[in-house]
Amino acid sequence: MNMALLFIKNNTKTGFVKMSNGRRDIEAYPERAVIEALCNALGHRDYTIPGTQIDIDIYQDRMVIMSPGDFLPDGNAQDYEMIDKIPSKRRNEVICDILALCKLMERSGSGFEKIREAYKPFEERVQPTLSSKFGVSSITLMDLTYQRDYKDIVSNEKDNAPLNGALNSALNGALLELYSMIENNPGINRKTLSEKMGKAKTTLDRQLKTLIDRNLIERVGSRKTGGYVIIKSI
Repeated sequence: MNMALLFIKNNTKTGFVKMSNGRRDIEAYPERAVIEALCNALGHRDYTIPGTQIDIDIYQDRMVIMSPGDFLPDGNAQDYEMIDKIPSKRRNEVICDILALCKLMERSGSGFEKIREAYKPFEERVQPTLSSKFGVSSITLMDLTYQRDYKDIVSNEKDNAPLNGALNSALNGALLELYSMIENNPGINRKTLSEKMGKAKTTLDRQLKTLIDRNLIERVGSRKTGGYVIIKSI
């Protein structure tokens, strides 16, 4: 569990949306949903199938966690309209009890309910989905920072309108992270950006050019001592 969480943390990002009174950070994946999805994979995997493993695949816009083993409730996972409607049925009682003792899993109820609850504030198109086929069950969690229009992303905010969704939708999480770094460190140079963000120079140059082309930042100062500043707020 710890290794899986570390892998996910190291390979995902955060973004933000502008609010009327500041900014609101958004994790790529709600932590509660990730933990519940991993507990489900660990607790309900069929460990008797040789040569198999739990897979965590992270794509540009989503994460898929696949667990070996037939779907336990009746039918297929994709037959259920909402994942929180899937009945709870345990394959490995001992492992589930251990996860419960570690306060990672509830002793009763379905982890899918917690996953659904974590994504409830967000729009329908990013809701998690579950599928089962060929003896493998998989859950797909959508990346909340991936090139989306954020104007409807938080349903319980009164000031949804001024979230600048059109501009945020044009910037993915990596660009938003770079923009934020420059915003908080006016005049920062490329070398320092590379060191602070752990980005390769070729990747950083490409992202800087994207922000410059969109008239969001500009380079100021001399070639040796100059750096980047924000010229347009988002």
